[in-house]
Amino acid sequence: MEDRKCDWINCKNNQMNGKQKLYMYLCICFFAVILTGCNTKGVVNSDAPQVTIAEYQKDIYQTTIVQCKTIEPKLVLTLTPDEYEVNSYSIQQDLLKVAECYVEEGERVEAGEVMVTFENDGLEKAIEQYEQRKTEDQLLIDHYTKLQKIDRSQNYKKDIKKLKADISVVQAYINEKKAMLSDYQLVASKAGVVTDVSEQLHQGYARKASTLIKVASGSSNYITATSDDYAFQVGDTYDATCNMASYEMKVINVVNEDEKHQIVFEPVSDMTGITETDELILEIAKTPISNAICVEEEAIVTVRDNKYVFLLDEQGYRHAVPVTVREVIDGYAILSNGIEQGEQVTLN
Repeated sequence: MEDRKCDWINCKNNQMNGKQKLYMYLCICFFAVILTGCNTKGVVNSDAPQVTIAEYQKDIYQTTIVQCKTIEPKLVLTLTPDEYEVNSYSIQQDLLKVAECYVEEGERVEAGEVMVTFENDGLEKAIEQYEQRKTEDQLLIDHYTKLQKIDRSQNYKKDIKKLKADISVVQAYINEKKAMLSDYQLVASKAGVVTDVSEQLHQGYARKASTLIKVASGSSNYITATSDDYAFQVGDTYDATCNMASYEMKVINVVNEDEKHQIVFEPVSDMTGITETDELILEIAKTPISNAICVEEEAIVTVRDNKYVFLLDEQGYRHAVPVTVREVIDGYAILSNGIEQGEQVTLN
């Protein structure tokens, strides 16, 4: 019995020793893996993707300071010739040869003035001949009339009647030829300044429907329109400028339509050298606005008809602040409320 007991104890001891050995082996393997990881720490696999994370940067804004200053507004208006229009002239025939071009760009023409004539197969000569015949007939009528007054026994009524009938026929021919000749001339319908002469005329030929000459026309008065609240009064005079020269202009009419005002000026100065194509510039100094809270116009942001500025706080963050813009003058928005002098707002 004692021998069997000893064998069982020895067997248990052997089993315990085997478990201990296995446990020790596993521990050694674990520490080996840890040591291997430590030794390879910092070694970069060139095949692995590289990830770069940018450092956080705070937004940097361009800013401006809300100011309180005196604004000196100006009303700047452009005066254009009243009844201004540009008339274009062309021919209806397919092709005509130029006989004479009488105008150049920049020249002034009067209503009814012939600007260009084209070769017309003797129409002008025929008109001249008919005009001469009409003159001769009229001279004969005058002669017969005088003879009858001198000698009442003489009767030239039939001759006079025949001559008058001939004049009527000749005049009909003249009218017909002139109507035909109008197709071979360019005649100014209104007085004005020639603004363009086609190169075709200088080359000697003109084609159908091509614009050959342009003439700008207008009255001697000037007109402008504005929605500004400045009060123009009939009879007031102002100095307007053009090409460094100054011209005195007088208000002769003011028409108020809704929020728009139309003002008509009459020149007081001699306008020699000014053409229908020239515009005048009128600057009017308005009443200065004192202690105006203002900021650059570009600082104003509009969202659905509402106005805002972005106020910058001490930490450098911006906040939208609603404001009321009274008006914009010379690039500055004058504010009625919403922000105070000295505060910092962004421009972008």
